[in-house]
Amino acid sequence: TESTVKSSAVRLVATVDHVNATSLIQEVESWMSLNWIWKEIRTYQPYDDEVKASGIEALHKTARGSSRGAGGTGGAGGSGHEGSIQTILTSLAKRHAETLQALAGLQLKTTEEKQPVEYRDLRQECLHKMIAGQDSVLRDYLTELVDHEIVERFVDEDTATEKLRIPYSRSI
Repeated sequence: TESTVKSSAVRLVATVDHVNATSLIQEVESWMSLNWIWKEIRTYQPYDDEVKASGIEALHKTARGSSRGAGGTGGAGGSGHEGSIQTILTSLAKRHAETLQALAGLQLKTTEEKQPVEYRDLRQECLHKMIAGQDSVLRDYLTELVDHEIVERFVDEDTATEKLRIPYSRSI
């Protein structure tokens, strides 16, 4: 409500990890009336390399193309966009990379290369390896991996279980 927003007792600290964060503000007047302070804090990580990856949109289309269903055989393996994926992988935070490694390890134990893994199995693995002690933390890591389209998340309609998979070939 407006009274809450204008109260001097309300403080908010927020972060945005998006290269176009300033352009995502929908109502400039509302933004200005809230008396926000914008502080850009650089991590000096090569985030712009991720954005400049010219083949990234084509990579996402290739990855989605025939890999939509559980256990599909599509993906980006051999599509010539391995450099784009490598750029994204090298820019991941440590815990996100560890989560991805845990998922990859579980997925490699399956019989098919791109067979999905149940969320509960990944959660157990992350607890065991002390990557994420809370469900909400693991879900945050996975959300970023899904946003970068490194991991696919879906619900198996037959078993109503949440499943995850890395849709790329082992060569990446």
